[in-house]
Amino acid sequence: MSHLIGRGQYKSETYPGRGASGGSGGSIVPLSRQRFIDGGTVQSGRDGSVARPFLTIAEFTASRPNGTVPDRRNNYVGWVTPAIDGYTGVISLPPNASTELRADSYSNPTLGTSVTGNVFWSNLALPETTGPVTAALHNVSVVGQVQITDVAESPISQFFFSADESLFLGAILSGGFVSNTTVQLSFASFLNVSVDNSIDAGTSVDSAAVLLQGSNVIGGIAARQLNCYNSVLAVATIEAREATFVDTSFESGTNPLLMVVIAPPIFDGPSWASFIRAGGTRSAATAVLVTGGYNGAEVAGAALTAASTSVALNGAGATAGFTGSNSGNHYSTADVTPTSVTLLTAGALPGDTLLITRTDLVASVLAVINGGPGAGTIGSIPTSHRGSVLARFNGTDWLFEAGGSLAA
Repeated sequence: MSHLIGRGQYKSETYPGRGASGGSGGSIVPLSRQRFIDGGTVQSGRDGSVARPFLTIAEFTASRPNGTVPDRRNNYVGWVTPAIDGYTGVISLPPNASTELRADSYSNPTLGTSVTGNVFWSNLALPETTGPVTAALHNVSVVGQVQITDVAESPISQFFFSADESLFLGAILSGGFVSNTTVQLSFASFLNVSVDNSIDAGTSVDSAAVLLQGSNVIGGIAARQLNCYNSVLAVATIEAREATFVDTSFESGTNPLLMVVIAPPIFDGPSWASFIRAGGTRSAATAVLVTGGYNGAEVAGAALTAASTSVALNGAGATAGFTGSNSGNHYSTADVTPTSVTLLTAGALPGDTLLITRTDLVASVLAVINGGPGAGTIGSIPTSHRGSVLARFNGTDWLFEAGGSLAA
């Protein structure tokens, strides 16, 4: 190529210019912690530079320096270009080291960058503390499974699987994710991707938390803690110790079973409504909290039948038979027996609501009582009337919000 050097004079040089040795036409020296991978390259002397990219991902992972703690802790990035028919073979990410595979292309496997084969990250014991290490795949689809293993002496680790495109257009993980034996994996994050098989991170106190954002999951989910935002779940089971669902849709007819036993899962109203429409049920020990209580979305508790009953949004401290899956934010009766129901404050946040209804013209008065320190009856459904009392929690006590009764 030629370029102007001044006063109408031109100079010719061979692209890409002078190499590190100073000679014309020399190679480009690789960046210190980034390499390039091109499955269609015909270059010899491959060193991961843009002029001499690696042919395979295995060449890239083998090039990773990890002789020192700073080497292992700091990220080492492989830029993967699209390749005809993609990349094939098992990928073994370097143990106890931060490594990232990243593509700057459309991430769907039919057109973008994809790998056919399982991805393994086996973190081993180290004699010294490495600090948190990270494995990340961005805009890279995997036709296979991601498996992570470690031991108690391994460094704390994190995993990211992400894409630039939105839900259903991003990267795909066809074989699912497994880390159920790990004890040092702190969390696994899935952003704008489809996981076309289960996510099994385990549910022990040492298992990983799972973050889903703008993603789709098919099969099932197991995690120590699940945080799900703006995602679509077509799952048969969800098992966790804690869980949160915001702007989450559940595929119709999947009949998901929710098993969360340490802390009640928290739903926003639309997510809980979608869960119910999908045929969702909860295990016997699983209570559910909806943001805003009854005004957010109805969570039906067990029918009131005893003369005097105590109930709570999360079932804590409630009368036997109104805990776990029998707790909720709406309790109803058509029985002649109940004469009072006390609303406990457990699980309630300011602004939460709880509804008590009677659906039959029974000959008794049903009193709704504040179970907070203010005590006292906040509303009553008179004898021979159908009716309801909606209570609102102010942070200390349950207060009358709305209600009414009908004599017919």
